[in-house]
Amino acid sequence: MKAVVFDMDGVIFDSEALAIEMWKVVADKYHIPDIEILYKDCLGTSEVVTKEMFLKYYGQDFPYDEYKAEMSVLFHENAAGGNLPQKPGLKELLKYLRSHGIKTAVATSTIQETALKELEEGGLLEYFDEIVCGDMVNRSKPAPDIYLEALRKLQIEQKEVLAIEDSYNGIRAASAAGLRPIMVPDLSAPTEEMKNLAECILPSLNDAKDYFRNIIGQKLKKQITKSDAVALTHNGKFHADDVFSAALLMYLNPEIRIIRENRVPEEFDGIVFDIGRGTYDHHQKKSRVRDNGVGYAAFGLLWEDLGWEILGAELAEQFDVSFVQPLDNNDNTGDKNELASLIGGFNPTWDAEDNNDTAFFQAVSVAGLVLDHKFERYLGNERADKRIDQVLEKHDMELGSLTDEDRRILVLPEFIPCQKRLSETDIAFVIFPSNRGGYCVQPQKKEYSMNYKCCFPSEWLGLESRELAEATGLKSAGFCHKGGFLMTTGTLEDAEEACRISIRCFSDEPVIVNLGGGEEADFLLRQLPHMKNSRIQHIALPALPELETDGIYGDITLDKPQWKAMIKDQVKKILKYKPEAVYVEGNVFETYPVVHALRKKHIPVLTVVQSDKKKMIMRIPSGS
Repeated sequence: MKAVVFDMDGVIFDSEALAIEMWKVVADKYHIPDIEILYKDCLGTSEVVTKEMFLKYYGQDFPYDEYKAEMSVLFHENAAGGNLPQKPGLKELLKYLRSHGIKTAVATSTIQETALKELEEGGLLEYFDEIVCGDMVNRSKPAPDIYLEALRKLQIEQKEVLAIEDSYNGIRAASAAGLRPIMVPDLSAPTEEMKNLAECILPSLNDAKDYFRNIIGQKLKKQITKSDAVALTHNGKFHADDVFSAALLMYLNPEIRIIRENRVPEEFDGIVFDIGRGTYDHHQKKSRVRDNGVGYAAFGLLWEDLGWEILGAELAEQFDVSFVQPLDNNDNTGDKNELASLIGGFNPTWDAEDNNDTAFFQAVSVAGLVLDHKFERYLGNERADKRIDQVLEKHDMELGSLTDEDRRILVLPEFIPCQKRLSETDIAFVIFPSNRGGYCVQPQKKEYSMNYKCCFPSEWLGLESRELAEATGLKSAGFCHKGGFLMTTGTLEDAEEACRISIRCFSDEPVIVNLGGGEEADFLLRQLPHMKNSRIQHIALPALPELETDGIYGDITLDKPQWKAMIKDQVKKILKYKPEAVYVEGNVFETYPVVHALRKKHIPVLTVVQSDKKKMIMRIPSGS
């Protein structure tokens, strides 16, 4: 793959939907029937061909030019000045292709003047190497002329060029020109003809990026896994970015040779990362940034192309968010990251005489161990989710024969990590065989909460052996942890009965801590779903510590350990109530330190916002 050619209307711009809406306005005004059906048949064709099709359908006396002019006025009133909506994922796809040296072009039936204006207003001209328009060729789509002209300008063989189209006529034209068409449907659903002509049919441009990424990733992996594979990065001081990049390459090929230099030799034809301003470097002026604003570093750029091969698309995306992005962000911004600091600590001291490369590869070996364990953990969790789904499916088939209590008890054939998956269900307890013999019982937490759906009776906590057997009435009861998160029994029957007793004895009174708010907040909090009967526990905001002042500026007299101890004590007071959530109200100085500490413990934090003159309770999202 050396180039990708884009249709414009319906692929780059979401213009087809707007055009058809404007045609419907004109049709309603002049009572023109079947306008939507006819317009869809015209998709992808030039203005000349569209007019011919209208006249053929409505008759030669149909005032097409008059109606089209009126439609155009309405269209441009809505689209002018860059207001024409772009398809989701467009710019990220274009940036991705260009960063990988893939040429891009436009092949549109729209006339050149209009096409250039719309692309310029949309800030897109810089992303395309060539632009071919309808008035630059003799025949419109479905004839291949536009694509043949694009090939002539690109100077690339047909088999190396893919075309993205949304219309039947566009797919026909690209196929006839010998390109590899990809259909991303807009207004026209794919037919059998389209399935036969297109290399593939994809739901969106985001999916197109994934498709191209797989092509590029396979090529990169082939290069990495060659017997004589070689890669190059910068020498001197190293960071987590280049270290984990090297570890990733060595995960795929432990024998790859990694060279460290201060520049890329002209004749070098291996993989280059974190140097050279190429595909896997991020030091150039217009380096790529993710949709969420986190910039790519070398590790992220390599992971983007290789991660799906290691973990699969879904897990690779999760790993990018949780592991790769924090390291990328650290390298781009200096934002604190403990793992990055640990890796950076392998650098020799300023006055050391040791070889810097030796320290680099020591760090790479540690990073490699981290990746090995992380990958196995992610794949293990995926296997666990599939296994627990099988167990749940069997459990659900038996629901009709179970009591209400037993429906909330899930017996596992073996230990399976399932806390997160089961938080979404009504399952309150799981039972599984203990590796020490007998059975373990674990309560399950509520979704978005640190609290259990059901707890063991408080008088069981911390007991074991005979004391626990007497308290529970269960002969084989062995141990109940004082924290309430585990109980053991000798038999499955006693494990199940322990769950039933706990369910019968349990009464749930959800608690919301109101930190700094008043009765107005209480009224709103009681209107939250499932919180009508909750108990609201008021806690005052911490008193302002002693200040040193200089005019209007003040600074606290506490040193850092004292400040941290004060916040820790405040959080401890809150958590002793085991709240479902904490509502916070007050100024930033009073609330931010506590909110930050609570979010680190994954406690839902609520606050009040005003929307359309209406006060609403909002949960502060993770990562805030």
